[in-house]
Amino acid sequence: MRASNLILYREKCVFNKRHLSFFGHVWSPEGVSPDAQNLETIRKIKTTGNPKEVRSLLGMGGKVSRTIPNF
Repeated sequence: MRASNLILYREKCVFNKRHLSFFGHVWSPEGVSPDAQNLETIRKIKTTGNPKEVRSLLGMGGKVSRTIPNF
């Protein structure tokens, strides 16, 4: 850390965690998976055909697409 001139602040650091939620994904020893909160938000979207809502759904789906087979 010193060689790279990086500084860690103890109050912002968390150690010995098995799961880490970061940028809409959960990182764990089993791999990367979508955050359950994001998936629930996607499930609750009403499909009315409104172009704005369709774009919103596609944007949210794009966030989790790498973890969904055959997306």
